Amino acid sequence: TWMTSNNVTFKYNGTDNVIGISNCSLIIDGNSNKTNATISEGISQNFTASLENSVNYNWSINCTDRLNNGNASQIRIIKVDTTYPSLANESKNGTNFNVNSYICLNVSLNDTFSGVKSVNVTINFPLSGLTNRSLSNASGGCGNSGGSIWAISLQNTEEGNYNWTMTTAEDYAGNINSTFPPAILNWSVVSEVFINTTMEAPLADVIVNESDA
Repeated sequence: TWMTSNNVTFKYNGTDNVIGISNCSLIIDGNSNKTNATISEGISQNFTASLENSVNYNWSINCTDRLNNGNASQIRIIKVDTTYPSLANESKNGTNFNVNSYICLNVSLNDTFSGVKSVNVTINFPLSGLTNRSLSNASGGCGNSGGSIWAISLQNTEEGNYNWTMTTAEDYAGNINSTFPPAILNWSVVSEVFINTTMEAPLADVIVNESDA
């Protein structure tokens, strides 16, 4: 389970039907973090601990009764990530295109702990207006995509001026970072019109000889 706050609440419920519980302790990575000596049995109670960002904390609850008999809960894993994905190097592979051609948009992403889950860009189309598109870091895509590089091969379906207005990235912990490209990323798309002419008649070459009468 990923947590997006350094202050983490651990909940537990302890019961001793014979002589009662003396105390319960929160164990993190094998060490006692906090102890509660005033246990209300049979109801949910909690510990709150301050943890640094990490991909793996082992935690459990140990309780002891008044005769010093102890028991421990199962060990669970918790992960803490309070950092947002960082974005850099938004780029495109051109400024002038024809209708229905493709432009490659790419951006570099980094997330230290939970990893990048998704990346979306907002493009202002000439006719459709603001439109969201998903990027991929699958290898073999345009713009050397793969690993930390996310890209999209976007088809220019409308004639006019386009603008890349925003990039949004989310990591697996749920931290979201939305940024405006540091530089203006515009491109233009024009429609090429081809005129095809077919001669229908006469079907053969015509030779005209002129002579004086």
